[in-house]
Amino acid sequence: MKLLTIVVPCYNSQEYLRKCLNSCLCGGEKLEVLIVNDGSKDNTLKIAQEYQLSYPNIFIVIDKENGGHGSAINEGIKRGSGLFFKVLDSDDWFDETALLTFLDKIEEHYNQKINIDIYFTNYVHEHVYTNKSILHEYTNMTSNQITNWNSVRHFSVFSPIMIHAFSAKLSILKQANISLPLKISYDDLLFSYMVMPLVKDIYYLPINLYRYFIGRPDQSINVSISVKKYKDYLFVLNEAFYAYSYKEIKKLSKGLRNITFKQIEDIYLIAILFTTFEYSKDKIKLIRSIKREYKKHDIKLYRHLFFFTMVGWIGGLPYFLQRIVYNRGYKYVQKKLGY
Repeated sequence: MKLLTIVVPCYNSQEYLRKCLNSCLCGGEKLEVLIVNDGSKDNTLKIAQEYQLSYPNIFIVIDKENGGHGSAINEGIKRGSGLFFKVLDSDDWFDETALLTFLDKIEEHYNQKINIDIYFTNYVHEHVYTNKSILHEYTNMTSNQITNWNSVRHFSVFSPIMIHAFSAKLSILKQANISLPLKISYDDLLFSYMVMPLVKDIYYLPINLYRYFIGRPDQSINVSISVKKYKDYLFVLNEAFYAYSYKEIKKLSKGLRNITFKQIEDIYLIAILFTTFEYSKDKIKLIRSIKREYKKHDIKLYRHLFFFTMVGWIGGLPYFLQRIVYNRGYKYVQKKLGY
């Protein structure tokens, strides 16, 4: 039995894939590592096949046409067989000691027949070229105890729910038929938003498991790239808005309801931030058009986003003031998060 399915989306990852995969080896056959080659044009597939040949009970190579990061996650959910599911991007890696601790905890809970729907662990931003590390931990959660959303305090803007931080029960993802859009960046925001309302029993293990590489010039979190891909952010916002209605969110437990609202507020903030980062009349028209559609589809969720949140109040300012507030706020948060 595999305790954990790890999906590794890969596109032209030859420079850093070995470090990523090597960090999984310590888990041995308790792990199932699905290396999804997403139409790479370099030696990524060759490297992945080497690991599958050397460690056939750990690594499985899935070679497919390019469909984007989300398509690789979809393949992982579809073909995975582990108890829990985690995404590991090909330029990132695990802390090996933490991974062993995590696997021991999953096995302990399984043997004791204790139900856990989702595990949270810490992640670290690793600025490889400056030798700087920034730890992100969830002090709003009770550690080393089984809890539920009602006992989880507010998520800080400096420690939001990130895909790097959680491992969800795979059977829940399969039953919910979770599927991400193809060839869209920032699908991780949508994945996190879609998963949280599906889980109840939570366990926060305060170990520094995930190591997030910071520093590549073509990295999606770079401001210049985010601004160019503003339409992807708007697409993710659109998918999130239609994923759960206001009525469905209100039916959730109080803790989960607050978290779900906070997540879509954050997605809205990021989408509007990068859309308005460089002013154009066409972008303003696009935002206004989106708002009209949202108002028609779900007026209560529309009102919540645009009238009852700080993000919505900022959105009511003249656009030149919005840009000033968003840009200065983003630079402050960017510094705190270590981007």
